[in-house]
Amino acid sequence: MFCWGCGNLFHYRELEDLLRYTTGWDCTMWELMKVGERRITMMRHLNARRGFTRDDDRLPERLAEPIPDGPATGRQVSVENLLKMLDMYYELMGWDIQTGNPGRGKLFELGLEWTL
Repeated sequence: MFCWGCGNLFHYRELEDLLRYTTGWDCTMWELMKVGERRITMMRHLNARRGFTRDDDRLPERLAEPIPDGPATGRQVSVENLLKMLDMYYELMGWDIQTGNPGRGKLFELGLEWTL
């Protein structure tokens, strides 16, 4: 779901209907997206309280090594590109680019001020 999105399995309106029929919660796709943003931000904030930072957002070193054979021979993950993508992701999420963690403003925006 994270990589391809729920639109590959169901149309977005069908997801709203499925949720309404199974739970009685009449919500829009926007509200569902905000629930997801809230969940990810809360998980990130809890991990930050446990000492995790941007330095912990890394891939295994072997992914930076060229693939030895097969259809993707020679391909590898660019660590430099990964760092740029992390900046973009943190900015998109409204998190601090230096630490990778949500700030007070984002927590208040999402109704997570109780976690402070």
